Amino acid sequence: MLGDWLRTRHLTQPLESIDKDQDAPGLKFLHRTLSVLGVSHRGEVIGSIQVDALSDNDWQSQFRPLSDDQVIDGDASLLALITRLARRHWLFVRKAGRIDGFVSRSDLQRPPFRMLLFGLISLFEMRLLHLVHRHYSDAKVAEVLNANRLQKARRLHGDRKMRGEELRLTDCLQIADKRDLLLAVPHCSMSLGFDSNKKATKFFGRVEAIRDRLVHANDLVAGSSWDELLQVTLELAEFLKRTGSVQPVDGSSRGKAK
Repeated sequence: MLGDWLRTRHLTQPLESIDKDQDAPGLKFLHRTLSVLGVSHRGEVIGSIQVDALSDNDWQSQFRPLSDDQVIDGDASLLALITRLARRHWLFVRKAGRIDGFVSRSDLQRPPFRMLLFGLISLFEMRLLHLVHRHYSDAKVAEVLNANRLQKARRLHGDRKMRGEELRLTDCLQIADKRDLLLAVPHCSMSLGFDSNKKATKFFGRVEAIRDRLVHANDLVAGSSWDELLQVTLELAEFLKRTGSVQPVDGSSRGKAK
């Protein structure tokens, strides 16, 4: 699946660690670029400490022993990483049997995750377009899509045709247009794995909002949250998985798309 070649190690930062017996004065020389530091003993990471705790002379009392849920393998796929980061904010990364890396939600602002997200959304739009082509000719699109959206699609279609591009009107539809067309087909939302048109509409809107931030904003969570971004990314991957062999539904009585 898409994303299998993008690995956790592509987002990993070097882990800064301190020895469990290190005294407080020596800590002032640390760069402290991360929110969490590893705590090591005889060259092995055995736990963690929050950077904020380093101002305390008795910082060892705030040491937290290492647990399995804090560690991910560097070869784990980014989708596996996202699943883990949906439950916690950061992870230590193990490479070649040794913990020497760190990854957090903020690292998802970087290009590897953006590449994954762009790929997932592109496949999502391609999947929707494939389904639209199953159910609609260009003429039928004109009958169902609302007038304002149809005008915009026709304008874009005309511009691209003037550039010599070979394409159909449906190739110029936005996510919202494809959503409206598909949900005008009876039982289509259930075929796509949703309990209702309302739930399908909400999901499509969340994906479109992330697509817009990915294209236009430097911050992927501006006006949203990490929990929302991670949840929608996982739902998007699941949508692509379950609709890989979607069968056409009976579209003999399509309604007018709002």
